[in-house]
Amino acid sequence: MNKQGKVWGWTVEVRPALHYLYIKKGHHCSEHLHAHRFNWFFVSFGTLKVRVWKNDYDLVDETTLEEGDYCVVKPGEYHQFLALEDTYAMEGYYVECKDSDIERRSVGGEDVPRAYSVSSQATRPAALRSSGEGHPQDGPQGTVGP
Repeated sequence: MNKQGKVWGWTVEVRPALHYLYIKKGHHCSEHLHAHRFNWFFVSFGTLKVRVWKNDYDLVDETTLEEGDYCVVKPGEYHQFLALEDTYAMEGYYVECKDSDIERRSVGGEDVPRAYSVSSQATRPAALRSSGEGHPQDGPQGTVGP
């Protein structure tokens, strides 16, 4: 767990791209943007105002988040949060991938069925091993079928 002190409170990095925040009443973060990442905020306790300087028009959108509320800021938009009271929130980031994001190394298709033997018992799910039931492809008394 990575806890860092901030001018506005503190942040704990729970996982990469997920932070648990404490923001002191009346404090705010810097005005900043993320070139490629969406930035989201979820308030678990308190009240948080999120300001977003829109690229599409010359205004600042303000969204007030209370307990259970969340909002998302698009990449490339300057934004800032301000705690209207002592606030606990989660902040996360994600990147939206385009359909062309995948590079295939092979072509998918139907697998050729493989034979199972009694010696493959160890590779079967534990629920099937302990219940005495065989693999769905097994015949009566655990013999290999069909």
